[in-house]
This record gives sequence, structure tokens and C-alpha cells, in this order.
Amino acid sequence: LSFDEDAAYDKIHDSVIKGLQKSKVDWQLLAEYDD
Repeated sequence: LSFDEDAAYDKIHDSVIKGLQKSKVDWQLLAEYDD
């Protein structure tokens, strides 16, 4: 059970990091487009 919880947390953490990275890239593209 503990292992499954850790795996689930890692998966969620990875998804959050990827989401933040994508959002950062999207904002950079929008900033460049606005210029």
C-alpha cells in the first residue's frame, strides 16, 4: 500500500511538473507573440 501511494504521488508530481513546464512555455510563446 505504501509503495502504491509513493508511485501514485510520483506520477502526480511528474504530471504537475510537466504541466507547469508546459504553462511556462505557453506563456513564453504568448509573450513573444505579443511583442
